[in-house]
Amino acid sequence: MLVAIPSSSFFLSDFLTETITKQSHSKEQLDYALAQNNQVALAYAWSNTEASSERWLYFAKQLAKKNANAAYELAKHYQKQQLNDQAIVWHQRAMRLGYSHAFVSLARLYYEENQLEKADEVLALLAKQNDQAKAPEATAAEAITLQMQLAIIRGNIPFVEQALAESKQLIKRSQRGRSLLKDINKYQVISKRGTQQNKAQLINHGDYCANSIQFFATNFRHLKQIEHLIAQFKHQTLAKFVCFPPVRYIAIDSLDCSMDKSNPISCNELNWQQVAETIDSRFVALLLPEGGANVHLGALYIDAEDDLDVLAHEISHLLGFVDEYPLTEQHIKCQTAQQEIFSENISILPSIYQGRRREVRAQVLAQLSWANAIKKSTPILQVIKHNESVNEQLWQLGTPQEFAKEIGVFLSQTCAKAVNKKSKNERMPIGVKPTFNSTKMQYFSLELPDIYYENFERNNGAFVMPSFHYNIALAYIKQGNIEKALYWLEKTLKLENNPRRRDKILQGVF
Repeated sequence: MLVAIPSSSFFLSDFLTETITKQSHSKEQLDYALAQNNQVALAYAWSNTEASSERWLYFAKQLAKKNANAAYELAKHYQKQQLNDQAIVWHQRAMRLGYSHAFVSLARLYYEENQLEKADEVLALLAKQNDQAKAPEATAAEAITLQMQLAIIRGNIPFVEQALAESKQLIKRSQRGRSLLKDINKYQVISKRGTQQNKAQLINHGDYCANSIQFFATNFRHLKQIEHLIAQFKHQTLAKFVCFPPVRYIAIDSLDCSMDKSNPISCNELNWQQVAETIDSRFVALLLPEGGANVHLGALYIDAEDDLDVLAHEISHLLGFVDEYPLTEQHIKCQTAQQEIFSENISILPSIYQGRRREVRAQVLAQLSWANAIKKSTPILQVIKHNESVNEQLWQLGTPQEFAKEIGVFLSQTCAKAVNKKSKNERMPIGVKPTFNSTKMQYFSLELPDIYYENFERNNGAFVMPSFHYNIALAYIKQGNIEKALYWLEKTLKLENNPRRRDKILQGVF
């Protein structure tokens, strides 16, 4: 009952406001005040309504016309529901009403959505507002933390260093800031720590690992993604042949990389010398936002969309395994038969041989890295024609399908495109592999067969890629700078004992 209250609407509003503020109101008085959109009544009802319910949303939207906190809470509600368009609208309403923390919150939303330019614009608006009214310390701490994160993504390390020098104590006052400082130290954003520390922290290995892979990424999200992939990878059989020092940050523009989704990632590998002296690993690896995964000699490149299967496939390339799916028609390996063994799982050999079986078989076996695993009883040649005049035969290379469960010489799709391009009268070399069944080198989701691991151990990793120093040397050779090329070739040779491999490296023809 609205009794004994002034009849003037002005005094009535004041009376209801005071009564509700003191919480001495009746239900009828509250209902009447709500019907009049009384701000105190709306705030009271909103605070006593289940969060995110339909009634809560109604009161919040009524309040948000004038109440910055209500607008901000609506923004966070819609953001939690992943309705970002609505979240942006209410963030902007809160900003117009002067709610300083809404600026940082919206900027972070844009940051999380990888809309970095929009995040910059919102932070600039906050700075402009701060010229008139200084933001609270908590908001300022969140703002500088986000500015540093944006700078790290862009490789603007001078800004990060300046922010640390000027605002480190402020940054420490927020949880995100403390986490950021921890990540800056962990991923070596500022200082490049010495190789002895990296060497001591090799994962799952002792003091030395012949096939260590130093991984880099250009932002914290991707650095943590790599750590997750490595943690998964270490459960695979292939993992016992490699190891990983702690992953490290590198500025996105420091390697000058091409990141076209439709093409393999390609970088100016001269730039690896910027960090080479701080790396105690044979190989380097880099995760970039986009681009096709590939291995170029001692460098591995993947993008943020690549999964564990892709990572394992590319690591196998570093260890000397070759693709078993069709390479390009022009691929150099498919143009002529190999002169020497070059991989753990593929040989590129003539499809037709002529001669006596024993001599031809010995000739073929001498070009197979897995020759010792082939039983004497397993055929690797099939007769085409017998030449009685010279007691020789024409042979087709390959193990018959009825021996599919054996280790033999089976057709690989590696050079299929090059072979199909030529006329049937031309004897193009073919790719052959140890097993009949498909493997991870053809379909990433499959596994490598045991023979591949056994072969790697038997050959003592004879076909692994040269160290990443060779990539730098080769880049200098292409520039014609022989003096600097020789410097990096010498770095490469320090990790090589095999005389034949050393000769190839010195000649720049690996």
